[in-house]
Amino acid sequence: MEFITDRTEEDVLLGNAKGRYRYTDLNRVEQAVADLCILATQLDLYPKLATKTDWGPPGIFSADSWPTDEQMQRYLENVTALCDLFHIDSENVPGSPDYLDWQGANSIEEALQLVYNRVIGIINSFRYSGELYAGDDIGI
Repeated sequence: MEFITDRTEEDVLLGNAKGRYRYTDLNRVEQAVADLCILATQLDLYPKLATKTDWGPPGIFSADSWPTDEQMQRYLENVTALCDLFHIDSENVPGSPDYLDWQGANSIEEALQLVYNRVIGIINSFRYSGELYAGDDIGI
C-alpha cells in the first residue's frame, strides 16, 4: 500500500499534485480501506465498511463521479472505524469533510499506515511464534 503523508502548505500554495486532493487520492484511500478490511479477516476480524474506488476525474458530470457530503463523511468514518478496531488514535483524522485540508489529508493516510503496520505486525508475530503451524505435526 502506498500512502502520501508528506503534504505541505507549500504544496497547496504551488498547486502541485500533492497540494490538491483529487479523485486519485480518494481512490487510493478507499482501496487501502478495502484492502485493510481483507487483511483484518486473517485476524478473525470482519469490518464491514462500504468503499468506492471508482471516483472519476474532473469534467465527468455524473452523480457517481463527484463525492457528496455523505460520501465524504463515510470516507472519514471508515478511517476512524479501522483505527478504533485496532486501538489506534484517530483524533487527528478530520471528523467532517469541512475540515479536510492538507494536514487532514496527511492524518488520514498516516492513520491508515499505522493500521497497516499494526495488522502486518500481528500477522508476522503469529508466524514468528509458530501459531500458524501449531498442531501441524500431530494432524489435528
